[in-house]
Amino acid sequence: MTACRDQALAVSLHAAGALEGAEAAALERHLAACAACRAEAARAAALLSAARLPPPGEAELRALDGLAEATSAALAARRPAARTLRALGTGRRLALGLLAVAAAAALVIVPLAVRQRLPGRAAAPAEVAEAERWQEPDLDTLWQDTEVLSLEETSSGGQDSTALAAYDGG
Repeated sequence: MTACRDQALAVSLHAAGALEGAEAAALERHLAACAACRAEAARAAALLSAARLPPPGEAELRALDGLAEATSAALAARRPAARTLRALGTGRRLALGLLAVAAAAALVIVPLAVRQRLPGRAAAPAEVAEAERWQEPDLDTLWQDTEVLSLEETSSGGQDSTALAAYDGG
């Protein structure tokens, strides 16, 4: 039984006429001894003969004559044209990309250049924001600017000291 399973592929190849030499001789010896494999070989041969196409006619032979060479020549003729079209498409895409980058750069650079060259131009928003930003005041300067009474006048006991005493409630 195991020998028959090993011969299944050989039986199919024999039915197709694709088995030669020592393998064909070994299968013929097995088929002479095994009725089950002979029946399987007969079924495979009948199936393949039913599916086998008839030999090509005169018109088919004329159509097939030189078909491989004509197909190869047509493909070879198309390849350079296809490469040229692909290269042209890639070049156009690259050119459009560079054009878009240049336009974006121009939108940024041109207004800056024009703004810097105009005489008497208004301050740029960044400059205005810098000038208006809060800065910590100098406390000594602030104290001197807001001082109402000087220390010398209060120690001399003048009019200011009376006002100060009235203010303090005393």
